[in-house]
Amino acid sequence: MAQIIVQVKNLNLTYKNLHAVQNVSFSVKCGEILAIIGQNGSGKTSTVECIEGLRKSQHGFIQVFGKDPYLHRL
Repeated sequence: MAQIIVQVKNLNLTYKNLHAVQNVSFSVKCGEILAIIGQNGSGKTSTVECIEGLRKSQHGFIQVFGKDPYLHRL
């Protein structure tokens, strides 16, 4: 059974009245490749920034290698 490397559950991010990311959930296991595609302004960059720990989500759960990327950023 492959280890889960990235786990995102119910990620939400809002800029003022704009819901940039709404209830995004997915996981990536060791050896898998994930592509995030969508139109301009669909929240791709905001989602990746949350996973990288560069931005804090307003709601949701993110783990990278079992740790919260926002709390454990370098």
